[in-house]
Amino acid sequence: MNDTGYYRCKAIFKDQTQIMGSTVQIAVSVQPSTYLTVTGDGSPVCGAIGGNPPAEISWIPHSDDINSTVVEEPDQKWSVISTLKSKEISETSVTCVVSHPTLQNAWKEAIALRVQPSTFLTVTSDGSPVCGAIGGNPPAEISWIPHSDNVKTTVVKEPDQTWSVISTLRRKGMNETSVTCVVSHPTLENPWKGAIILSDYRLRCDNNVRIIITVMATVLMAGLLLYLGKIFHKKKLPNTDEIQNIIAAKDPNTQEVVDV
Repeated sequence: MNDTGYYRCKAIFKDQTQIMGSTVQIAVSVQPSTYLTVTGDGSPVCGAIGGNPPAEISWIPHSDDINSTVVEEPDQKWSVISTLKSKEISETSVTCVVSHPTLQNAWKEAIALRVQPSTFLTVTSDGSPVCGAIGGNPPAEISWIPHSDNVKTTVVKEPDQTWSVISTLRRKGMNETSVTCVVSHPTLENPWKGAIILSDYRLRCDNNVRIIITVMATVLMAGLLLYLGKIFHKKKLPNTDEIQNIIAAKDPNTQEVVDV
């Protein structure tokens, strides 16, 4: 880029009777790097970064509702960013076209603007309901019936430019026996709804606890009986002579029994 500028060429005849000169401008062309993505509100953004001269960006289908920014970088290169306003877009996909002198053919890339997410509703091990809308564009909106502020929502942008939204309703402090998840998205004519009965989960948990306690009690009782059995077998029972000696030691008047 430092070689860009105006250069003057001068020609002088040997007899110095005539001097001819010409000035030319030399420009260094640099191919920009390109990208196409979607913002969190569903607006497509196309960029041509670090090129010289500035690239030209257009959209298919054509739209006049565009916000374009052209910035001269410190290294005398140019970055161009073009954003389509999502609220004015009815198409399910658009294509960005980048034209530049260094490109033999214009760079083109399409992106989906309306992708229906897949939905699910489940319960975690601690009994908290979890609702998800996976792989949608733009991101889905998730709410709960009855309404609760005790919700943790995670929004993740996937490598394919779609969005996954996961909403966890914290079980602590809940008195409801059932809840309903509501997923709203532009691709859905009506919001998706899924209900889950929490009392069934609690009953299953109670039954599992009872089974675990019963098994533990059985194992402990069997272990205790086995231990007592080992002690009983290890203890040596006294024979007849030993019993007689014990009795004689306690009662001096006891006479020795002699077999005839």
